[in-house]
Amino acid sequence: MTQEEKEVYAAIFKAALAISKNPKQLDFAIYTLKALKEFGGEDKETFTVCWNFLKDNADMENTDENWDELVNGKLEDLCKGQSKFRRRMLVNVAEEINRRIGGAK
Repeated sequence: MTQEEKEVYAAIFKAALAISKNPKQLDFAIYTLKALKEFGGEDKETFTVCWNFLKDNADMENTDENWDELVNGKLEDLCKGQSKFRRRMLVNVAEEINRRIGGAK
């Protein structure tokens, strides 16, 4: 996958995350993310990892402890030894989780 393709996939992924906040458009976001996963070539696992990270943490309670565990634990572990592309995608998901829970305290 070229750098340009990665940039396009990243932009589509970020848009799908934003769309997913509206329950009426959640199905569209899910289909978009599944399509990204399918056509993502060598990085298709990245989309699966990112989607699971969002799904597992989107409804967490907004506390300092939970946010610290998410960023300094789960996110850090998922980013270790990964490509710049995957790390960027995971940070986008963390930002979306932060937005969904009302911002870190």
